[in-house]
Amino acid sequence: MPKKIATNNRSGKMIRSQADMDKAVKAINNILRRDKAKGARLYVPELTWMFFLRYLDLMEEAEAQKATALATAFTPSLSAPYRWRDWAAPFDHKKPAAELKAAQTPGWRRAELTGDGSTLGDYLKFVNGELFPHLQKLGENGNATDKQKIIAEIFRNKERTVLASETNLQDALDRVHALSEAQVSEQHMFPMSQALESLLPSLGEKKNDGGQFFTPREIIRVVVKVVNPKLSRTAYDPCGGTCGFMIETFKHLMAQHPTATQIQQLKTETLWVREDAAEAIPIALANMVLHGIDLPRMWHGNTLTRAETYGELFAGAPAQYDYVFTNPPFGSKEGKDAQQHFDYKSGKAQILFLQHIISSLADD
Repeated sequence: MPKKIATNNRSGKMIRSQADMDKAVKAINNILRRDKAKGARLYVPELTWMFFLRYLDLMEEAEAQKATALATAFTPSLSAPYRWRDWAAPFDHKKPAAELKAAQTPGWRRAELTGDGSTLGDYLKFVNGELFPHLQKLGENGNATDKQKIIAEIFRNKERTVLASETNLQDALDRVHALSEAQVSEQHMFPMSQALESLLPSLGEKKNDGGQFFTPREIIRVVVKVVNPKLSRTAYDPCGGTCGFMIETFKHLMAQHPTATQIQQLKTETLWVREDAAEAIPIALANMVLHGIDLPRMWHGNTLTRAETYGELFAGAPAQYDYVFTNPPFGSKEGKDAQQHFDYKSGKAQILFLQHIISSLADD
């Protein structure tokens, strides 16, 4: 059985600095690397879905408690046994699985899959054969909520965990759970968003081709600060990567003391993104949600050819935007299917993107 980590009542280790956060995330990465996730292109997406599901569970627990206090209705995005608290949370090994299940105690489904009476491989079979397929199908229902559509898009291409060892998987889950309950010294900073931000720079490390999805945050912050976007305006990134530009724009606008109405608009109707790479989409969506963007307006497809993979989250997008923040790809080539949409024909993607950016900017 994997080693248990005590996490009750936010008793996790104090995160006093970014270095503490980096160290905690590195410890989880080391677990993934000792299995099948040897490089950032593998362990970053793996940790991202774990962070996202843990964050989602915490948020839905809080929303349910609020609804109970206000005597209002609340419909969760996930039901048992697909919530983090059911299958991923640590459980009390002193109690039988049947007792945990009857009380819906955290970790009850995990106890069933790993405790007495279970067989080796049951846990991985659940994650790969039940959990992921269920998450992928959430958006197919005609009554699916925006949040369910986001979940389905994040897990669209997630057929199985990269990890082959149940012990390694549970070790990683335990550490993510503990990290989410760690005390963070900086106010208003949610641990999971901090954790993901400390993870993403590894995509841009030397000799790692995942750098195509990651622009250094220091550069992004300078660009956003210089442009100085204002509230009640729209922003757009036609090649979003991990959505660093939109997240920093969100932070910049939140610092302008928006009203409740403006906050709602900012979280749902202000930031618009396009991205083509399937491997970047789940990281980008999770990154935005973890930073407080309730409805990530992301279009999945080729911006230049206009070939759409999934566009429901982009419904209602404006024809033009007040601001365009982006770091377009340089060196890639595009064929006639992309060039036909532009006045100046070129096989160079950066030339086509520049034309797209100009046409996407609204007149001031």
